[in-house]
Parts: sequence; C-alpha cells; structure tokens
Amino acid sequence: MKPIKLFILSAILGIVPVMKAVTLEACYTGARQNHPLLVQLGVYDEIKSLNMHNVDAANLPQIDLTGRASYQSDVTQLDVSKIPIPGFKMEEMSKDIYKVYVSVRQKIYDGGSSSVRKSLENDKNAVQKQQTEVALYQSYETVNALFFNVLSLKNNFSVLDLKMATIDERLKQLKSGRNNGMVLQSDIDRLTVDRINAVKMADEVRFAIKNSTGLLSVITGLPLDEATVFEMPQTVDESGSAKNIRPELQLFEYQKQQLFDSQKMLQLDRMPKVFLTGELGYGRPGLNMLKNEFDNWYLVGAGVSWNVFDWGVVQRKKREITLQTQLIDAQKLNFDRGILMSSQTEQTNLEKIKLAIETDKQLLEIQNRIAESSRSAFDNGTCTSADYLRDLNAALQAEISLKTDILKLQQTLAQIKIINGL
Repeated sequence: MKPIKLFILSAILGIVPVMKAVTLEACYTGARQNHPLLVQLGVYDEIKSLNMHNVDAANLPQIDLTGRASYQSDVTQLDVSKIPIPGFKMEEMSKDIYKVYVSVRQKIYDGGSSSVRKSLENDKNAVQKQQTEVALYQSYETVNALFFNVLSLKNNFSVLDLKMATIDERLKQLKSGRNNGMVLQSDIDRLTVDRINAVKMADEVRFAIKNSTGLLSVITGLPLDEATVFEMPQTVDESGSAKNIRPELQLFEYQKQQLFDSQKMLQLDRMPKVFLTGELGYGRPGLNMLKNEFDNWYLVGAGVSWNVFDWGVVQRKKREITLQTQLIDAQKLNFDRGILMSSQTEQTNLEKIKLAIETDKQLLEIQNRIAESSRSAFDNGTCTSADYLRDLNAALQAEISLKTDILKLQQTLAQIKIINGL
C-alpha cells in the first residue's frame, strides 16, 4: 500500500515526474510483438522464398550422371562361316558392359504448371501466416481481462485509501474528545477496527494489482508494476454498426483459394509435356553394338509425355477438393454464428450496464447525503460510531459500484470490438 500512496503523493506534489500512462492499444501492440509465435511470420516467408526458387529451378535443365557395369549371359552373334569372303571373321562381343554418361532433359512446355505451382506456394504461405495471425489475435482477450482487472483494482484501492483517510480524520477528533472526557473508548475502538480491516483489504488489493500487472507484463513485454498508471480507454460504442473483420474470416478465404489453385493444378498435370533430351557418354560398347571396344557417344532428341488416361484419379481428387470447400464454408457459417451470438450477449450486457450506471449515480448521491448527515450527527454526538461507519461504508460501496460499472461498460465495448475484429 505504501509504495502506491507515496507514488501518488509525489506525483501530486511534483517531486517526481508522472510517468506516461499505459493504454489498452499499447498493451495490444505489446502482446503481438512479444508473442512467441510472431517469429513464424518471418520463417514462413523464408520457406516460401526457398520453395519459389525450387519451382524456378524445375524449369532449368535437369542434369544426371549415371554409371553402370553389368555382365550378361549371352551376346548377339553372327554365323560368319557361311559368308563366302576369304579371311573374313567377326570378333565375339564381350559379355561385360561398362557405361558412364551424362543425361540432360530440358522442359519446353508444361501447360502452365510452373505458374500455378507458384500460386500454390503463395496460397500455402498466406494460409500459414493467417493461422499465426489467428493465434496472435486470441491473446487480445487475455489482455482485455487483465487490463480492466487492474483498472478495477486500482479504483477499489483509491476508494479504500479515501476511507482510511476519512477514518484517520475522525480518529483525531475522537481522541481529542476522549482526552476531554467527551468520547467513549468504544467509539474509538470501533473506528480503529474498521481502519485495520480497510488496511487488510487494501493489502489484498495491492497484491492482486501486483499479480495482474505482472501477468500483463509477461504477455506484453512492457515494464509494468503496481505503480504503473493505466489510462482508462474511451471506446466509442460502435456495437450496432461494426463489421466483422476477424482474422479467421480471411483464413477461410485463403484456404478456399488454395483449394481452387490445387484443382487447377490437377487439370494441368494431365496436359502434354514437351521436352528436349540429350546424352553424352563413354563405355563399351558404344552406340555401335558390333564394335567391341570403349568408345564415346552422344544422342539428342525431343519427347512428349501425356497422361491420356488416369482411371478417374483426377476426377475423384476434384470431387475431394469440392467437398473440402464445402467443409470450409460450413466452418465459416459456424464461426459467423458464434460471433453473432457473442455480439448479442455483449450487446445485452451493454444495455444492462448502462442502466446500472444510472442507478449507481442516484444511489451514490443519496448515500453521500446520508453519510454527510451521519458525519455531522457523529461530530455532534447524536449518532453512534457504528451508525456512522455503516453509512460511510455504504457511501464508499456505492462509489465503488459506480466506478466498477463504468469500467465494465468500457470493458464490454472493448470486448465487442475484439469480437468483431480490431
């Protein structure tokens, strides 16, 4: 309790400069920047860059080096004994074969697959990053709860501090009256007991503030403690006209785009592919199978590949993508319904709190008049200390109730904003 009282007193007297108040928006920003998952956004971009380079590399010549040695049980032979050429004979081919060659394949036409593969990489990156954005967004509700809890606790503490100051003032007067024999010790004891209870409650509130600010500091990464000043947000009531801009909705759109491009890729996979080929090698035999010695060779050519019949595989995969799209649409409808229900609940709470604030103001005005009347009566000796404390506590409780409901109003508005999307 003392550190907070000393800080407030010092700020009022100008002994120390007042620190800049922490806003709810600053806590939102801190929670995002301090979230462990934030690093994923950069990692996903780096992964996409690598995959894009791989897609580009697929358009470059594909070069392979192959080496092979084999032994076969028989070779091609010609019966030259029946050839009537004097001195003609044919060397028997070796049964062991050796080859080392470089093969090159260059894609000429792929039906536009490379472009769609890049689109799929962009889709994948967008989905992954948006999933991270959804996780980051969820931390804002925790920030809301802790931020407004700290404000509520600080309000309670200030009211308790005011109560203790009021009791101290009355105790001074009573002790002076006791010395003159005009006040009973029991009246002083009652006020003293009530002050001790107020100190105990203030200590509990102070430790609650310490705990909440500590948790908020962990989430946001901001240097917060029990002496930190928190600014009351002045949220505008836009509950009736706010549009739903939640990150989950963008995630659904990215997922559907990914499925759309996947379907295009399935169709392109069946398009004809045109390519050039070439080989350069050394081995025995070469391309001349009748020449039984090591030799160089090369060959060049062109080719076409076309999956003309796939037994219905592509059609079934297209149907699967259609069903997956329907699942995403169902998830979006369910999400929209949940948002609508949450908004309706908070809107009802908003109306209830507004009515409660008006009632609180009326009660506080009446309780303050009663407490002031009791104070005068107590000073004049026409009212007991118990009656005075009862009326004083009622007035303080009315003030706490009003401030609490005002905080609830702002918290509800902030929650509606979170529900609909920042």
